[in-house]
Amino acid sequence: MQLDELKYLLSNHITSDAALQQALNAIEEIEEEIDILSFKNERLTKDKEITSQFLNKTVLDLEKVNKDLSDSNGQLNRYVHIAAHDLKAPLRTIEGFANLLNKSMTRSASRAELDYLQYIRTSCKTMGEMLTDILEYSSSSGGRLNIETIEITDLVSECVSLLRHDIQKTETTINFSIPTVKIDCDPIKIKQVFLNLFSNAIKFTAKIRPPVINVNSFKEEQLIQFSIEDNGIGIPKEHQPTIFEQFNRVDTSYDGTGMGLAICKATVERHGGSIWLESIPDKGTTFYFTLKQ
Repeated sequence: MQLDELKYLLSNHITSDAALQQALNAIEEIEEEIDILSFKNERLTKDKEITSQFLNKTVLDLEKVNKDLSDSNGQLNRYVHIAAHDLKAPLRTIEGFANLLNKSMTRSASRAELDYLQYIRTSCKTMGEMLTDILEYSSSSGGRLNIETIEITDLVSECVSLLRHDIQKTETTINFSIPTVKIDCDPIKIKQVFLNLFSNAIKFTAKIRPPVINVNSFKEEQLIQFSIEDNGIGIPKEHQPTIFEQFNRVDTSYDGTGMGLAICKATVERHGGSIWLESIPDKGTTFYFTLKQ
């Protein structure tokens, strides 16, 4: 029923002028409220349209920025990979001639000259390791993943076998508690994650106690979480937030370029997982990471 019809009916059925006027006033107030609500509804509809258009444009802009960033990162990775690869050739030449000079000058060279040659050879070796790690990092953070379905216990056992010499040399004990489970991953890259974490656990041992590494995992919804715990020297609290950064070396008295953990982080994140750590100086460190099952 329209309000005008309601007014007509009321005027025919209400005999009291005062009551009729009161009813008509109430209807007018309702009409005013309806007009206000109608106006607000129109405003809300227009605001909704404007907001929707803005959000659609924002999404498109973000998609374009994301694509541009992805393309830029891809180009940067390719450039870094090519540059690192190309630098290896002249580096091998320098190292080769330094070795030849060392052999030919052994008898005639002074102690200082031999020291200079040794410094060149050592620098070449260090530079070669850095270029290798840069290539590995470039491969881990970009490029194509060769996904396969693998049995994770087989992969971990293979890693332990590859490190058998270091394990025996340091008399390291490794304890395993890993369920038999299959995961989809790039086995070469995930193997590198385990090798890096095992190698660090073996390398950064406390000299006052036998090295022990505990490897555990458990399923969590669609993820499987791994933990690699050692009883080594630990990582100072102030260094923990930056431990996964490139070329980050907490203790320069140990060999390495500081790229191992950066490679681990890039690889795990490309597989849709995450990596973190807990560490107590002089007690040990536990690295955790997740992979999609």
